[in-house]
Amino acid sequence: MRLSAALAVAGVLWAVSPQNPPPAPTPPPQQAPPIFRAGVDAVQFEVSVLDKNRRPVHGLTKADFAVLEDGKPQTIIDAREISMDDEPPPPVWARAVPIDTATNDLVDRRLIAIVMDDLRCCAAGGGNVSDRWAINNALTTAQRIVDSLGVHDLAAVALTHDAIPIQRFTDNRDELSREIARFKPITEGGCLPMVPSYMLYDLQTLMAMSPQPTKAIIHITSTAPLDYRTIPRCPPPSYRIPDTGRVVTRTTPAAGGAMLDPIGLPRVPIYTLNVSGLAVAPPTIGRGQRATFPPMSGPNGSGGQAFYDTNDLGSAVEQIFAENNSYYLIGFNTSRPTSDGKFRRIEVKIPEHSEYTIRTRSGYMRPKPPPKPGSREARNPEVPRAPASVKNMLPSSDITMTTAVAAFAQPGGRVALLTTVDLTHAVTELPLTGMEDLELRTVAYASGDPKYDVRAKTAVPVPPGVSRVSTTFRSRLDVAPDKYELWLTAHDGRTDRIGGVFYNLEIPDFAARAITISGVVMGRDPTEAVPLPAAFAGVVPIVPSTSRTFGQDDAISAFFQVYQGRETALAPVALTIKVLDDKGVTKFEVTEALAPGKFSSNRGSDYRLKLPLDTLTTGRYLLTIEAKLGERISPRRDVPFSVR
Repeated sequence: MRLSAALAVAGVLWAVSPQNPPPAPTPPPQQAPPIFRAGVDAVQFEVSVLDKNRRPVHGLTKADFAVLEDGKPQTIIDAREISMDDEPPPPVWARAVPIDTATNDLVDRRLIAIVMDDLRCCAAGGGNVSDRWAINNALTTAQRIVDSLGVHDLAAVALTHDAIPIQRFTDNRDELSREIARFKPITEGGCLPMVPSYMLYDLQTLMAMSPQPTKAIIHITSTAPLDYRTIPRCPPPSYRIPDTGRVVTRTTPAAGGAMLDPIGLPRVPIYTLNVSGLAVAPPTIGRGQRATFPPMSGPNGSGGQAFYDTNDLGSAVEQIFAENNSYYLIGFNTSRPTSDGKFRRIEVKIPEHSEYTIRTRSGYMRPKPPPKPGSREARNPEVPRAPASVKNMLPSSDITMTTAVAAFAQPGGRVALLTTVDLTHAVTELPLTGMEDLELRTVAYASGDPKYDVRAKTAVPVPPGVSRVSTTFRSRLDVAPDKYELWLTAHDGRTDRIGGVFYNLEIPDFAARAITISGVVMGRDPTEAVPLPAAFAGVVPIVPSTSRTFGQDDAISAFFQVYQGRETALAPVALTIKVLDDKGVTKFEVTEALAPGKFSSNRGSDYRLKLPLDTLTTGRYLLTIEAKLGERISPRRDVPFSVR
């Protein structure tokens, strides 16, 4: 259940460091949920409503709902429908172009976990021989789920033969497809992996704790019986949990495997898809198969559904996405607005339609009274944490972070990573004055090993009466060319709140390739209020921003460098820059020949483009950059942006 800041603290204000004004406002990736501003007695939560055929029910108003708290009727402030169908169609280039910024502000993005149960798949004829049709059905169904994802959906593929889920939630379809390709049924593996069996419950816990209003687990498995007694055991696996260096084995599991604690957490619907189809009689539970997974027939206690009696799971995938394509955000005034820290049970009804299926959380926790200053509770506040086995699948979001990273070649083969991070932080449940100290950390992983680890501290001014602050932090990290996963975190030691965001990038050896392009930064000219950081001087002439939404009157530039490799003599480079609209139509184009004299001793040439915002209408656009040296063409650089 989300208690928005507007509900928890009346009259929320935003503070900004005078040296770091906020970037231009960026609209959320999809329709923003309404905020019910009614004081500390207001509560808001999400509700999904399905009819008797499990189709979403649309068009309900607050008059249709009844909300009970601990059995007592409550006054509903509002009930508004949020539908993914309200989104405009994605640009034609959306799936081929990754977003160049990363954020942990994931509240309004649908979350889909695809669990490929290769420990229970895929036997034929009641034995341990592979059913090739079932295996192909599993792979095809998983890929169909990926292809059905919306532009703003996040998904992860988890394989049950792994001790822990390896892939993070992502919107990168290629990464999801590569993980699907790792699917290896036990009938193909030759031995039984000795791994913990609580992955599904840990995923439930992680997703229940995450703020996304719409989420689901799709469990791809088989009901064909397997005789596990005849399968030899594999050697105990070991994994290193990302970001921790901790080694996980069968004897030292990543988590305790506790069942999902329902108190205060929403139910995450689980959909079970039987890839063996009509080849088996439902609902078969094979010998040795653990009965801890959802039942293999009809709706289950999670609010999801099982599909076992069909050879065509395409319609099942369509139904799953249809069921999770809308929800209602309901706000009500509690009749007991006390700060006692106790659990309040919620019951939602639609009196005129008792046949409807209503999916929501069972209740919520009231705020606790503020601890006494200097007390142990004040010094060591309790912060809920997801199970260790899955906690790295989603970034920490106690502190909201948005980051943009760009790489530029430097003398000696090094590369300057310029990082811009916007932070928004609820400094406390009560207004605080003075300064809020945050520790910022950047860890660069290459091949799973931490290659660079940099920490810095920043003090954020907190004006009187303010409970949330925003600031921008810019830093530089010099690295060697490689493929990196950056882990950027912000930590408030006073409250132990953590924000984290992951950023993946591949940095080529610019000098070894014939023609390449640096990263692209977007931003404004330096001013006295927002100067160019000293570490950025000599690399970029503008102050980078994480914002990718601009007004028609904004003076925004894009800056990048074009490099020629060291193996050939400097030659003219043909540069082509285009701006495409959401239909792929070219709205702006410039071509220019970069003469050899424009390249520095570092074999790089600066280029700055003032975005033609005044000529563009409201909408979504793609800046695309390509450089050509003779017959050799650079990897293209693409930056999506919007005009409001």
